[in-house]
Amino acid sequence: AGVILDNTWLWRGDHGEGGVAVATGRNPVRVGLDVGGDNVSAYGLFVEHALQDQVVWSGEGGQTFLLQSELAYDVDQEGYGDRGYTGYRVTPDVQIHQAWGVGVYHYMKSPVEIDSGIVCPVSLEENFVSPLSVYLNGFGRMKKVLNERGRATSKTEGETQYLCPVSPSSSPSSSFSSTGDLVVSEL
Repeated sequence: AGVILDNTWLWRGDHGEGGVAVATGRNPVRVGLDVGGDNVSAYGLFVEHALQDQVVWSGEGGQTFLLQSELAYDVDQEGYGDRGYTGYRVTPDVQIHQAWGVGVYHYMKSPVEIDSGIVCPVSLEENFVSPLSVYLNGFGRMKKVLNERGRATSKTEGETQYLCPVSPSSSPSSSFSSTGDLVVSEL
């Protein structure tokens, strides 16, 4: 493989000419990006509004440097939230994957609860640097940022949640608690 994606915007139209809303049955796109090859790197990746997962990564040795992913507006709980769709998914069999600055945003037009913005094997969680989730507007709720880590984003629980360690130049050590909160302690 050895493929590089650079400044790539993959977008399912969420509105038509003049701002007319697009319904689920129109402009269907199931998955925004499906990476099956090994050693693929993405620099500046933008994937929005697909009707299932935005990104599915099943290739080994993948790297993402900045992802801005916005979930579909026009979905419902039964067809989207209950099926476990997410913004960025690394499949369970992947052993090597790294990502920096992965952000998943949501603006749901109906009440939809998403389990997590990012889903990956537990063994790869520490390879995600500075992941975040963002509530933009609407009726949605994202329970976690990365798997079972991080706090919820919704209209009432917080608009932006990060999982970020302290900067590399500082001396404290950091780790994440079982709830996904950052724990900082002096060395």
